[in-house]
Amino acid sequence: MPFDVFISYSHTDKTVADTACAGLESAGIRCWIAPRDVRAGIEYAAGIMEGIDSARIMVLIFSSNSNTSPQVHREIECAVTKGLTIIPLRIEDTAPTEAMQYYLGAIHWLDALTPPLSEHVGQLVEQVKANLSVDPGSGAKPPAFDKPTPKLWSAGDEKKPGIGTLQWFGGNAALLALICVISALSVAVFLLWRSPTILITRTATFGGNGGVAFDDLEVNVGRTPVTAISVVVAANAEDTTQQVIGGLQVHWGGRSGPWRGTGPLAQPVPATEFAKNEKIGRVDVASGPYHFQTDDNVPPVWVSGLQIWTNVRVYVFGNMKFGRIDQCLLGSGDVLLGFYGRSGAAIDQIGCVIGKTK
Repeated sequence: MPFDVFISYSHTDKTVADTACAGLESAGIRCWIAPRDVRAGIEYAAGIMEGIDSARIMVLIFSSNSNTSPQVHREIECAVTKGLTIIPLRIEDTAPTEAMQYYLGAIHWLDALTPPLSEHVGQLVEQVKANLSVDPGSGAKPPAFDKPTPKLWSAGDEKKPGIGTLQWFGGNAALLALICVISALSVAVFLLWRSPTILITRTATFGGNGGVAFDDLEVNVGRTPVTAISVVVAANAEDTTQQVIGGLQVHWGGRSGPWRGTGPLAQPVPATEFAKNEKIGRVDVASGPYHFQTDDNVPPVWVSGLQIWTNVRVYVFGNMKFGRIDQCLLGSGDVLLGFYGRSGAAIDQIGCVIGKTK
């Protein structure tokens, strides 16, 4: 699968790298980032090479850590050799080493030295978009668009409707009324035709197959984007070392959906609200088999954690290090409308319901 951006960073700067990745992906820019995108079954170094080969741009999270990282130096050298555009995002005011200066001396840097990071990530998104809009090797600049010049009425133009026209209509009241009715109907038809159509897509569901089915779209009839979420994190009753997503509730402005799972009966929680400028770009789902006695002696698979990535921050609920991790990816213009899946005593299975205005 081709990617737009390869993100190079020191492991000590992972939080910043993840935030940059979330911001880029929320804008529809496909990112390769380790260790997430290293394919299972291949050597780590081979995975890095594969990622660089598949990208057009390298975003470097530059800090004192990456400045002295041999791994990052090798990634930059490989990117230069393969002709990738390199965009350094400087998060610390530190002078580059001689090796870094050799590769990056003539490159324009983006500074992210002052908070909030989200503003600098927004600038990074625009810079990456500008570079992606140019065909590789063409040397062309992003296209410019001519603005139409407004036409002004002058004395030499056609005659404006005058008072005589109004007097003529005044003497034909029935005709004027008919014209008004036709105009009103035309406007109504036009507005109906222009009403946006919301295209609904669903990701795969992740987790087990217990519980009963649920679908937030059944209650979100207005197709409103998710504005807040309430999540209950509970402990497995038969092994308290294991966390599980016990309950989940979605909110759309002033409306709330039903609780999924029975966890909230024992432990109600406040909602986590998303800011108006936040755009959800990805939802990670962790799930795995639990130590829990069942009639058929088959361990149940439940959802252990949710991780919601926006262009501003990353929200983590539950345990993201238990079991496997799957992803719901939202493209440019996509919005999260809710979730669907299965729930019982906990959230057994979950997937994302995504909307896009046509």
